[in-house]
Amino acid sequence: MAFRKTIVGGALAGILLAGGLSAAVWPAASITPASVDVGVASCTTNSNGLCTVSHGLKSVPVAVVATGRSPIGGTNIASQIMVDSFTATTFRVRVFRNSGGLLAGTAVTFSYAAYAGAAPTPSPTVTPSPTPTPSPTPTPSPTVTPSPGPSPVDTCTTPVFTTTSSNNIGDGRTFNGPGGPYFVHNNMWNNHSGSGPPGTYTMAVCNYDNWYEVASQQPSTVSPGAVRAYPNVHKDYDDEPLANVVAARFAHNTTSVAGMIWNVAFDVWINDGFENELMIWTENHGQRPAGNVVDSSVMIGGREYQLWRLGSGVDTGGIFTYLSTSTQRAGTMPLQAFFADLNARNWLEPRSVGGVDTTWQVDYGVEVVSTNGVDHRWNFNDFEIFDASNPL
Repeated sequence: MAFRKTIVGGALAGILLAGGLSAAVWPAASITPASVDVGVASCTTNSNGLCTVSHGLKSVPVAVVATGRSPIGGTNIASQIMVDSFTATTFRVRVFRNSGGLLAGTAVTFSYAAYAGAAPTPSPTVTPSPTPTPSPTPTPSPTVTPSPGPSPVDTCTTPVFTTTSSNNIGDGRTFNGPGGPYFVHNNMWNNHSGSGPPGTYTMAVCNYDNWYEVASQQPSTVSPGAVRAYPNVHKDYDDEPLANVVAARFAHNTTSVAGMIWNVAFDVWINDGFENELMIWTENHGQRPAGNVVDSSVMIGGREYQLWRLGSGVDTGGIFTYLSTSTQRAGTMPLQAFFADLNARNWLEPRSVGGVDTTWQVDYGVEVVSTNGVDHRWNFNDFEIFDASNPL
């Protein structure tokens, strides 16, 4: 259900929504759209925190912004509403709880603005709003070998989206890519956690496959190994069978500075909620994976990994981390081979409904623990997921 009005032409700095609600539109942005559809929408999230509503543009938007919280029982419990995809008639959002985790199976209400025509051009120093955070199946290829070659030299020099944050939410933006939208997210999920002083994180994005992060994070004396933020690019899915997600191309580059603690990693969420988390660390500096080593040498795609696991030895589910024993700054990661290894070990918590293992998100980015309080930059200059909608 949505209450809306459509505005044609004109430059907008803010929008008055139905019922007298007002919403900021891309803070400090200059927007000259052909038309804008704005309104208040209501929908019920599924088990992955997703819900879909209609817009009135009758064409594929160039951008959609969703803001606001959902009053349920008199309490605002939804803290992050993130747009992850849109079509000519609908857009889809994923909703997270303020306390962490997906807001599943819940009616939510939020305001939105969908733009046709010229895309918003954000200011280079955006301060985020506090409420921002398949087709034919290809034949899976478990033997894709990552390339050890150097990272591409392209770096983002004229970003179209920049955000600086020191809060616990962060901001992001959706970009169209091969096979569907990608979301680049300044994910500040643990910045204000009691683990130590919060850091400041600036993300500058030229495109989903060309962006950088500059972080300044003091070391923590409370939780020295706690990850504070995970700036990343990711693709969202609605229960995509793992058999359809074959591989992902990646590339990053940065300098290594003694005393800083961080790792660059893939993060794949499997089946329902947060029961199964697959991480593939491609470069590590001083960080220890969750749990303990369960296999000191696993060969996948011509590379050797240490396998760590946090979870019971007799139960399924947990955090599974494949730590590359050599640095990988560029290549094509054979995701199918990692899924096959987990299945061979019978580690995956099965889906609560149905019997097909699925994913709802595949990410690639940097987990930041500490930069010793000085600015440090990571460049991400290649990323592409090969799946049912974008075959390898």
